[in-house]
Amino acid sequence: MEHLYPALAVVLGIVGLIYGAARFVAGASGLATTMGMSPMIIGMVVVGLGTSAPELLVSTTAALQGDAGLAIGNAIGSNIANLGLVLAVGALVAPLLIPEIAGRKEIPRLLVTTGLASALLYDGNLSRFDGVALILALLSMMVVLIRSVRREERARGGPARPPGREPGEDPEGRADSRMKSGAAVLMGLVLLLAGSKSIVWGATDIARALGVSDFVIGLTVVAIGTSLPELASTIFAARRGEAELVVGNIVGSNTFNTLAVLGVPGVISPVTAVSPSLLPVDLPVMLLLTAMLGAVGWRARQRGEARVGRRWGVALLTVFVCHAVWTAMSAAAGG
Repeated sequence: MEHLYPALAVVLGIVGLIYGAARFVAGASGLATTMGMSPMIIGMVVVGLGTSAPELLVSTTAALQGDAGLAIGNAIGSNIANLGLVLAVGALVAPLLIPEIAGRKEIPRLLVTTGLASALLYDGNLSRFDGVALILALLSMMVVLIRSVRREERARGGPARPPGREPGEDPEGRADSRMKSGAAVLMGLVLLLAGSKSIVWGATDIARALGVSDFVIGLTVVAIGTSLPELASTIFAARRGEAELVVGNIVGSNTFNTLAVLGVPGVISPVTAVSPSLLPVDLPVMLLLTAMLGAVGWRARQRGEARVGRRWGVALLTVFVCHAVWTAMSAAAGG
């Protein structure tokens, strides 16, 4: 019974994160649309931030409370779950086609950011300098992406408008739409903050009671929980045949996790000694899964497109399950 309330806090926190992320993304997207922002920029900035908001808020809350191990475990574990679980399940539901542009731009960016984060963690600590470097890399990447989108829009003659809408037109009910979207953003943000606080409290309480490190809890329970929004949207998109949405969601989420979800806690609460399993096991697993996606991206670049079929899905899921089993056994053994 002593673990009942902390466990309930984790479950309720995950539910709050999932619902809050959905409200935040829907509201922010609607608000940005009524303000005339480009759909492409909305997708990159608003939706990309929204799907990674649970991980970022959980890690930031953990770092502020001095649980930096949980923050690092959440970032690394979420990347592993996104590739080994979310992408794998998507491929098992329906084979995913990766377009040439993803193999040429988005996936190489993920490889570079994953390599950068791994190199910074290689010395066994996450310093404030490391955190600043990761955040600066994120800001630089966002500037490059937005400039690239704007160049493409100018080449097409401007951003796309919803069907039937003329330039400068102020549709009836736009003010009401903005209010509803703003309220959804506010509600989503409150739920995200409350959910992240609830998860961190429950997870750290359970970890200390069971003698398991915050890092392991973050790497497993919290990481999978905060990846549930991506998993739900991936299954839905895969069933509808929207392969680019699936791959773009995962690549964008992992890039943001690597740069922001690691970077912000590094600035707030530097870590002088990471978990013993991070360098020999967890980082290599994350790099392996990223390299597997990179191999598919390379084929897409060479052939114009490539398929993440069910064989790739089984391979990715096998790596994920093996890592999860190893982590559970190591935790049970007190490692």
